[in-house]
Amino acid sequence: MFGIAHDSRLRRRLPRRTSALAGLCSGLLAASVSLRAATTFYVDSDWSGTQSGTTSEPWKYLTDTAWAAINSALATNSVTVYFSARNAASDTDQAYDTNGDGAPDPIYLSARADTGSSVLTLDGNSNYNTSDTAPSWASYSGESKNRVRYLTAQNPSHLKFNNITLHGFHVVTTDANKLIAIAGDNWIVENCVCEHTSTGSDGPGVYLIPTADSRHEGSADYTGRCTNIVIRNNMIHDTFGEALYIGGGGVMDGSPGAGYPSHSNIVIEGNTVYNAGVWGAEGDGMDVKGGIENLAIRGNEIYRINSTARVRAIVIQGQVSGASQTTMIERNRIHDCTGIGDAAIAVVDTWGTPQGVMIRNNVIYNVNGSGIMVYNSQDTVRIYNNTISACGSLGIISLGQVAVMNNLVFGNNGERAQVAFVGGAAQCDHNAYSGDWGYLPPGASSLSLSPADLANIVVNPTAGDFTLKVSSPLIGKAKVLGGFSNDVVNISRGAFWDIGAYQHTSSASRPRAPTGLKVIATQ
Repeated sequence: MFGIAHDSRLRRRLPRRTSALAGLCSGLLAASVSLRAATTFYVDSDWSGTQSGTTSEPWKYLTDTAWAAINSALATNSVTVYFSARNAASDTDQAYDTNGDGAPDPIYLSARADTGSSVLTLDGNSNYNTSDTAPSWASYSGESKNRVRYLTAQNPSHLKFNNITLHGFHVVTTDANKLIAIAGDNWIVENCVCEHTSTGSDGPGVYLIPTADSRHEGSADYTGRCTNIVIRNNMIHDTFGEALYIGGGGVMDGSPGAGYPSHSNIVIEGNTVYNAGVWGAEGDGMDVKGGIENLAIRGNEIYRINSTARVRAIVIQGQVSGASQTTMIERNRIHDCTGIGDAAIAVVDTWGTPQGVMIRNNVIYNVNGSGIMVYNSQDTVRIYNNTISACGSLGIISLGQVAVMNNLVFGNNGERAQVAFVGGAAQCDHNAYSGDWGYLPPGASSLSLSPADLANIVVNPTAGDFTLKVSSPLIGKAKVLGGFSNDVVNISRGAFWDIGAYQHTSSASRPRAPTGLKVIATQ
């Protein structure tokens, strides 16, 4: 096995909320594909008999003949290709092996030739072949997955390959390739475990191909503008380069090829990300480039971002002036990172100035940089109901206009100032903080926490448990805001809101820090 990809303790997921943006993406996806019964095919690389893609005669791998059959079926139906999740004799990953050497090989999604609305699903975890000599398939619910070297739709012709779902693969990349490269509309990448090995020499990990060309710091193999991309419930770790790279527009020098506007309707949710960039290059957890419209980064857990390159757990770029951009960063847990350069969540304006940014219900703790930093924005960045603790620098920094409401910010910056707002207006109120807030006015309804208060606000910050104690002074002290009504674990806040990411009624669902990770005490 590789790393700790199969540690069941790391497979927990925060409950996910269906927001207006997620509903929009799902609705658009449903409207764009036909709801027809799927044609099914089967692949098992241990089979050496007659091959027709059926349960009794599975394909050994996706040959040209197999792709011809898939494309023919896609002309009239959606197609699901089941890859054996495990070996017949042992509950271990089944390798997708094209040449018989036992090592996983890549799958080139550019072999999809049909351009219609039928969905092509490649499934590496739901079924397995129980016999290498007399194939018989059974449903599977274990941890093993079909293991591939990488899956890619990137191509020098800049073509898009639409309506593709990748489910339940173990992607182990040993060479100079991305783990998964996306180019097309209506993609879903879900329930995969993705990693580079120590021999990986290029990246990044999961990669939405940029719309910018290489002249504008994008890619020579750039793609057209894509829409409706969902990346959910994956484990992405030990990568060469960024764990997730959401390519978009690039340097805006006035010449063609900058790639604006870029991709739209992107949902990244429920993923576990750690050890980004451990084998080299930049190690951001999630790097989102310019020009992305309608983006949701929700319910992810990101930790051990320890790159010496000084990076971020989540970084987003902006949009050209006057364009439409909506970005939601919510309900993520970011913790135990020593490689943060400026902030765990950074809103930057290197490629385009952001607009429509909301950062809410996140928990950030035990990182060496700041919690949240905003460099600039076309409008007010809304920072609501976050819990930020044990950051080496300030909890929140902004150089632009921000609204900072209902946040719990304590134990950061060596107990000195918790926030700094420079060069832009800041609206602050209903926040709770230790030490000095760092900006005037803090707001008439904000709470300066005494040492006695700090001992009674949350259950166990040293173990990463920031749920509120039943007698916490934060209960009922937040302002009720519009546009959302839940907390970090999707519990309803009801009529009386609490300060911070957790509503006190959510204590039964509190998460635990992964075993073996040291969390710095704030008291």
